Amino acid sequence: MKKILPKITAWFTGFIALFLYFLLESMFVVPNKRKSVIIGYIITLIIVVLILLIYHQGLRQQNSWHFTIKFSKCDKTTVRKASWAILAFAIILLVQVLIGYILGSGATSQNQTALNQLINQEGMQFKVFIGLVAPIIEETIFRGIFFNLCFTKNTKQNMILGIITNGLVFAIFHDPEFSPFIIGYWLMGSMLAFVYLKTRDLKWPILVHMANNLIGLI
Repeated sequence: MKKILPKITAWFTGFIALFLYFLLESMFVVPNKRKSVIIGYIITLIIVVLILLIYHQGLRQQNSWHFTIKFSKCDKTTVRKASWAILAFAIILLVQVLIGYILGSGATSQNQTALNQLINQEGMQFKVFIGLVAPIIEETIFRGIFFNLCFTKNTKQNMILGIITNGLVFAIFHDPEFSPFIIGYWLMGSMLAFVYLKTRDLKWPILVHMANNLIGLI
């Protein structure tokens, strides 16, 4: 019972983090749920902090991968970590271009179409959410909390299976219709998981995710 209870608690707090993200997303998507800009940003900050606390609490209980808990300073490994991030970002962009070429330049996923409509309707606040807030929360949940709960042992097999599974979960979340674009989301999620496991530092997949979303906004 002593071994099972921490696992149940970890999964429960993981679902709480996901629920908080859905709650925050609905606040940005549905205008009447957002009473004011200031209150909206305060709620956003509170939710981001809570999700990060859930992630860090999970690291203190299970961290066989030796993920960085504190914000790491630049050192001799920074260039290597940045190289993994840049490589992953380049692959993500290349695959997106190839998918766009194969399916046609005007083809977009249902998720992207919905985002484009919301960007036009909601303006700057939603752009801040997509470009800054969403990458932080999604990487904390889909990469950080995911590997706190699944594939927790630092083995080569878990790295391969974890990257593939993590990418699939990320893809289904962004393309539940299983359109051809799910391949792009799958690869993007897998590459972000790859960066997280190679750098052992959550800030690198966050930066890659931010860069990808910012290009989409531009």
